[in-house]
Amino acid sequence: MIKKILCIISLLVSAISSAEVKELTSSYGVKFWYHQDDSTPLINIAVAFRNCGAAHMSPTKRSVPYLYTSTALCGSGKYSKEEFQEKLQNISVKLYCGDNFDDVMFFCKYPKVVSDEAINLLLLALNSPKFEKKEVEENKFYISYRLRNYQDSPVFWYAYVMMPRVLFKNHPYGDGFGNSEEVLKLNRNDLKAFHKKYIVCSNIELCIFGDISETEAVKLADQILSSIPKGKKVQDNIPNVEPSLKNFNEKYHIERPQSYVLFTLPNVLENSEQKFATAILYRILGGGHFKSKIMEKLRSKLGLIYSGGINKIEHRHSCFSAGVLQTSNKKTDIAISEIKLILKKLKEDGISQEELDFAKSNIKGTFLVNLRTSEDLCHFYMTKKLQGYSTKALEEFLEGINAVTLEQVNSLAQKTLDEKNIPFIVIGGNE
Repeated sequence: MIKKILCIISLLVSAISSAEVKELTSSYGVKFWYHQDDSTPLINIAVAFRNCGAAHMSPTKRSVPYLYTSTALCGSGKYSKEEFQEKLQNISVKLYCGDNFDDVMFFCKYPKVVSDEAINLLLLALNSPKFEKKEVEENKFYISYRLRNYQDSPVFWYAYVMMPRVLFKNHPYGDGFGNSEEVLKLNRNDLKAFHKKYIVCSNIELCIFGDISETEAVKLADQILSSIPKGKKVQDNIPNVEPSLKNFNEKYHIERPQSYVLFTLPNVLENSEQKFATAILYRILGGGHFKSKIMEKLRSKLGLIYSGGINKIEHRHSCFSAGVLQTSNKKTDIAISEIKLILKKLKEDGISQEELDFAKSNIKGTFLVNLRTSEDLCHFYMTKKLQGYSTKALEEFLEGINAVTLEQVNSLAQKTLDEKNIPFIVIGGNE
């Protein structure tokens, strides 16, 4: 039965990977990615602006992109926040934005029948955010609170405050999303200056996926590009950096019966030939399924954790893998010890051919689940576009995974895994 399921997964993933993504050129000379899918009458647009994430800001302005994306949809043009959201809801438009250490992104999904109204609202958001004082102040306090309060959102605080400091130190990635005190000093003029400098065509990346022809897509791209100021291209001056992994163990108290055990493992930059072997190694170690070594031993056999897994955290100039365990307060120390034992054994003994085959199929199955719609594909390909991949990104990744050998994974484990140098942070109560 398992072999039949894996065979079906392979066939379905093959169909997804063969979905044609084209690079088209607008009348303004800007290249964008396009995929036609007329299975549903929906259109998805991803608009990104390069090199304006937190790491590209000056030390006192690290939080500006976060504050910008938190406030950009709180009213646009002549519409208040409530009026703008009502306009979106009335015609079933899904519009949101976000930021990371490197870039700022907007995503828009809408029924084809309301294309004109939806594009008008998207362009309002891109060109005329209101930055009302009330909304700016409320979002400032919320961001400041999240940056200083590990008790409110332990995983967010770990990913964007504590671990950047531990891993990257004086590198721009080391300052995370900024300082909670500096956030409170920001004002709407900072957001206006950010918008004027960075939300420009010279920094833009664009994907248009869905029920739209090539000709229509070019016209739509022209419409978007013509409405946004050309501006000056912002250079990417951030150097590549490898995270500094050293033995580190700190504990932070919260009044809860459960604890978070957070740790970091080495990874490789996307341009490395080892990236596919790394993906398989960490899928076997803690890939979010019950056959992973972490779940199998720490949960199924020992009953130490409620959940656990490892996720890749990727920036343009670095990446690492972050592990998260949820356990009871009294079991944190033994859970950490067991993680180290698993890493030691994996380094010494390697993996089996059966584990390799399962990991490959599991990765394919994950793509199948996560890339079911044009919206999913639009997100995926915009991410890959920003990372410098080609329109064959998915196909190339799956081919790379298929080509990984047992020797490559085991050699990688021997070279990179070091149970003696892992930063651990525990956020929980004391028993």
